[in-house]
Amino acid sequence: MSNFTKIVLELAFVVLLINFGISFKSSNPVTQGNLIVFLLIIVYLGYKAFILLCEKINELNKSVKEIEKSILKAECRIERNVKSVNCNDKINDLLFEVARWAISVGGISAYAVQRHFKISLDSAEWVVDSLYCMGVCGPSKENSEQRAMLIGMDELMQLERSGRFG
Repeated sequence: MSNFTKIVLELAFVVLLINFGISFKSSNPVTQGNLIVFLLIIVYLGYKAFILLCEKINELNKSVKEIEKSILKAECRIERNVKSVNCNDKINDLLFEVARWAISVGGISAYAVQRHFKISLDSAEWVVDSLYCMGVCGPSKENSEQRAMLIGMDELMQLERSGRFG
């Protein structure tokens, strides 16, 4: 329980004591007004608890998204390592050509790769995901927009010289 919640509960208890007239000197009978105040305090505390619960849920959702991103990055690294062992020169050449084309047009999507290089959509998606894992393009967007290119032509040539494309 947070300090804020504890303070609110303590204040509510004090207000209840005052409104119900509970003291060492006298005891007033419970009136309809006191009951309404009591119910309002309960509603307020429920509202505050609901707000705190929503904040915690938002924090958890953010944490889950960060974990999902970390898992995706790890999967990409594993996939890249496996594929770099299994890739042949033809696939490496295709990856390089697609990367060069995407930089020249300023973005990349699986559909554009499919149309331009006349390959299957599955292959195009694999190529785009591979380029993402290599850090050439950005992550996919929810609304099917083109992915942003993260590197320029000079950096692509450096990657090719370093052997990243075979």
